[in-house]
Amino acid sequence: MRRQNATEMTRHVRAAENTQRFPPNEEKRRFQRLPVNLLGGYMLADRREFPCQVLGMSPGGMAVIGPVGGVAGERVVAYLDYKTR
Repeated sequence: MRRQNATEMTRHVRAAENTQRFPPNEEKRRFQRLPVNLLGGYMLADRREFPCQVLGMSPGGMAVIGPVGGVAGERVVAYLDYKTR
């Protein structure tokens, strides 16, 4: 899997931060999404892999930004770069 450089990833993060969000009282999620900042990758159903950044997670899903989007309802495999002590 090809890793994006920091400049490309920063561009994607800034674009995601500039998107319009619902006010908290209009939230439609079943679980609260907590803000995180994790790097990793994801694989779409057609087995193409891309780097990504996770901006929020909940027991029901996560907010991911990456260079290519999937189709609504498509199964995606996420690989997170997370290290414990």
